[in-house]
Amino acid sequence: MSDYAECLIEQENKDDAAAGPVSTEEKAPVEDKATRVARMNSIKKMKKDLAKIEPLIEKLKAKAAELQSSIDSSSDEGWTVLADLTDNLNKVEEEIEEKELEWLELAEQLEELE
Repeated sequence: MSDYAECLIEQENKDDAAAGPVSTEEKAPVEDKATRVARMNSIKKMKKDLAKIEPLIEKLKAKAAELQSSIDSSSDEGWTVLADLTDNLNKVEEEIEEKELEWLELAEQLEELE
């Protein structure tokens, strides 16, 4: 009989362990008000920064397209003009790439906070 009781106790212990601990630590931690406000302010700032970057990228893309059309139409003006226009185009394309990377980083950070 004592073997049977021990077996039942072991089985109950296994069932309790399988069910997992019953604690309040499993719940999502509750943010205090200061942390929540700081997080919300960070989210607002990131959204503003994203909103500023998007039109800037569009302006830079328009400028790059304009430079490209200038390059296409100025083939008769000589190599120095083409070289200057190409340098300007490369600079604008680098700026576009930097802004797009900045936008991606902000978007990832924003996604983590939300």
